[in-house]
Amino acid sequence: EWVNLSGNQLMLGELAYGDAIIEIRGRAGNGAYSSNVLSIPISVIRPWYNTSLAQAGAILLIALIGWLIQLQRTKRLANANLLLEQKVLERTKKINEQKVALEALDNTKTRFFTNLAHELRTPLTLINGPIQKVLNGDLSKEIERKLLLKADASGKQLLELVNELLDLARLEVGTLE
Repeated sequence: EWVNLSGNQLMLGELAYGDAIIEIRGRAGNGAYSSNVLSIPISVIRPWYNTSLAQAGAILLIALIGWLIQLQRTKRLANANLLLEQKVLERTKKINEQKVALEALDNTKTRFFTNLAHELRTPLTLINGPIQKVLNGDLSKEIERKLLLKADASGKQLLELVNELLDLARLEVGTLE
């Protein structure tokens, strides 16, 4: 298709990519067209960024960047998991150490109360026995007196044990003077 131009310039824009031929025919001052046609082959080259290879490279580059980001995130998560596992192991070890200490303390407490019960039972038995004999029988005054003195001594021993127990409680609270 022929386009009439009014000046001496030919501006080509928005041509399709690829090879084309521009044909130019002159016109005389009287308006008659020349029979000679000047053919100029031209080649419109795609810019480098608009080629299939550049687009494939861009897609690969984006995919590589995405993969590297995912790899970095995976490494960070693995490091965070490792740190968390170390903290869990440390805290578990500490809890186990505390458990062992508490079990030892519980065993000590149990032994203490068992020993205490035995220590208190002996004076109580030595108090109750003589009192029961005095209450149950016809004993001479001298035997009754000996039994009551024995009960009195055992009562004093029991009082001393109770006082020691109270001192221990005060010492634990920090009020022993």
